[in-house]
Parts: sequence; structure tokens; C-alpha cells
Amino acid sequence: MSTSEDLTDTMRATRSGAYDIFIAPPQVVASALSHGYELIGSTDAEEEYVLVGRPHLNKPADVKAGRIYLPQQDSIYTYLARGMLTAHGLSFKDLRQVHYVREPQAGLTAVMMGLSEATVIRKRDWDGWVQDNPGKARALTQSGPVPGGFSVAVKKDLPAEQRARLSKWFGTAANCCGLKNVASHSGQAQYERVAQLGTFTPNALPGARVVTAAEVHKLVADGAVVIDTRTEKEFKAKRLPTARFVPYLEKSLKDVAYDAALDDFAG
Repeated sequence: MSTSEDLTDTMRATRSGAYDIFIAPPQVVASALSHGYELIGSTDAEEEYVLVGRPHLNKPADVKAGRIYLPQQDSIYTYLARGMLTAHGLSFKDLRQVHYVREPQAGLTAVMMGLSEATVIRKRDWDGWVQDNPGKARALTQSGPVPGGFSVAVKKDLPAEQRARLSKWFGTAANCCGLKNVASHSGQAQYERVAQLGTFTPNALPGARVVTAAEVHKLVADGAVVIDTRTEKEFKAKRLPTARFVPYLEKSLKDVAYDAALDDFAG
């Protein structure tokens, strides 16, 4: 059993199949569901999140060139913040500063004190805070529903009997170990929505051309070199016949404005 607060490494572990079970925030389990795992459920009902800005801001686009306060780089708050900004034509690259600290509620204080132009908070937390602090901040936009609390996923290739026993235990007895019992609060569609925020391929990328599968087929036939940058386990499991294995260790934001200095290009 391993515990971690490094969600970037945890996301990588979902892609390599390093664990049989993941008990994690929804964006981690969303990744696992795309890589050979099945959903048991989540501990809490669905949540919605709000992009909150200073009182003089009217819409998400007004955050451009400003500062945003977010808890942890790969948290669900950050995933949804990126999604809400993207929906209104902004990238983290368009902001003056992206500030990561641990406490979500502190973002509201930062906005109220003028230390940040925006933050992201759960809607139920926002609803309570704004009643106590009228006029101190403004809701700029709201996310759709995403799974709440922790989610649980298990490997599909575990024996069916074992998966059934795990599902029963998480649903009826997990609270004996300090975890809420799991219920199927959310469907697959909610996890797919979260996954798209972390794996979205942009239509345009500075310095590169995004190609379709058909174009890849033609390029390979014409002699193009295919570089596979996934993990070794992924490469050995399934790959294009001519691909060369050159692993790339990702630590940067999953964004057009990624910081290459954070990543390992040793390959």
C-alpha cells in the first residue's frame, strides 16, 4: 500500500498499471478508467465548482493577465480551473501568475484581500462564504457536476470474484478504516469529462502540427520516425510496429504553456 500527495506521479501510475486499486480524487480515477480499470464508485455526491473573481470582474475573460490562486498543481480544482478558462478562450499562459498553495478556502481570502484576481472553490463552500461576505467577490462561471470525495477503481484483469468482494467491502465496510463507504454516485460520463481536462489534445500547438491517425499511417509509410514517449510498461504492452522507445518524464502542467524545464528530456 502506497500513499502519495504527488498527483503527477499518481497519474503516471494509472497509465502504467502499477497498482491493483486506486483510492484517489476523481481526476486520478478518470485516468485509471482509461487504462484498464473499472469503477467501483465514489464516497460523496457530485460536486460543482465555481471560478470566483474580484468584485470588479464580470466574466472569466477578465482574469487575463491576472493572478489565480489554486490548491495543488494536479488537484481537481486546478483541472476544473483550466477547463473553465479554456472554455472562455484563456490558458494559464495568459495569466500573470498561477499560485499553488494547499488550502482551497484560503483562495477566497486571497481574492477578498486583493492578493489574487481569481480562485476556484466548491459551489457549496462558495454559497456559504458569499452569504457571510456579500460583495467581496463574484462568481464568474460554474463547472458541470463532477464526482465528489474520493473515487475507487480496480483493475479489470483481477478475478471476477475478487473484484466483487472488493466492491462489496468498499460499499459496506470501508468506514472501519477511516474511509467513507463508497456508493455509485457518478456515472462514467462524469469521469470522462474530468479526464478530457487532463488529456485534451489542442487543435494547434506552437511549433508543431497535430496530425490525425490517417496522416500518421501515411507518414510512417513514407519513412517518418515514430517516437513513443510513454512508460516502458505501456510500450511493451502495445505500440506501433516501427516506434522507437524514448521515455519522457512529465512534471509540467498539461497545458500549451507547459514549462519544459520541469520535465526530463534525457531520452
